Amino acid sequence: MQPLFGNTAIWSKEATEEIFSVAHKADRIVLIVGGLVLLCVGAGLVAHDAVTHAVVFFVLGLVLFLLGAMAPAIYLARQTHKYRALFGEDMRLLIQFYDDGFTVNQISAQGVPDHMGYGHIVRWVETKNFFFLYTDKGNCYALAKAGFAVGDVEGFPTFLRHKAPNVR
Repeated sequence: MQPLFGNTAIWSKEATEEIFSVAHKADRIVLIVGGLVLLCVGAGLVAHDAVTHAVVFFVLGLVLFLLGAMAPAIYLARQTHKYRALFGEDMRLLIQFYDDGFTVNQISAQGVPDHMGYGHIVRWVETKNFFFLYTDKGNCYALAKAGFAVGDVEGFPTFLRHKAPNVR
């Protein structure tokens, strides 16, 4: 049976940065704004001579603000460590999409590909350069739009909408 779509997914720093910028933007904004609010409350407490309470608000505000500002670097470092520990420097997955499901096969490993039905896809995100597929097994596959060897990249979103019933 011939695949309808095929792509070689390669973990990359660029893919991690791109999905982080899309998926976690709201969380970062909440942390930064929350930190700024706490810093303002701390400044108001200093004005009312409640210095000990002000210090607590300043410290909490600064921590939240820095977490929001540094989150991309922290996330990227964690993902880099995770993928290198699992796959080494060169993780390449051949993902092929058929009418009844899709297969995932690690190219460097000689084994039977993992076959999943489209019901395993719980979410997918399209960015400028990638499609990110999230499965109920806790995996996220980054498919570069330029990496489709089989199938038309413009038709892939329509294909996923019809095939993945559990997408939220």
